[in-house]
Amino acid sequence: NSNFYSDKRVLISILASRLLRFIFRAFLNHSINLQVEEVNAAPLVDISENICEELSHNVENIEAKQKGNLSYDYASNEQLEIDRLVYEAYGLNEDDIREVENWYARRYPALAAAQKANLKKS
Repeated sequence: NSNFYSDKRVLISILASRLLRFIFRAFLNHSINLQVEEVNAAPLVDISENICEELSHNVENIEAKQKGNLSYDYASNEQLEIDRLVYEAYGLNEDDIREVENWYARRYPALAAAQKANLKKS
């Protein structure tokens, strides 16, 4: 899908998703240092035009909101939708998604707790 590569926002959203973070940490590099080789080895799939547009739109929203507020909480907003779209693009089922989400909560407990608290506020 040429649209995947033509919009850098789509690639950014996929590489910054929980799913790719899980793949990087669990399978490609178990340390905190991510190297170019691991990024080049990222399993990228063809995704639909609709998902590409939605991913790009979410990253545009984050960019615009962070220009006005550098501490904007995109993790409790657009990032949730980005992760959902990436899960869909990669064909994950509910069990797969739960595995990634549980891994994230174990690996990044402070971030997961902060996001959970922010979601309760809204």
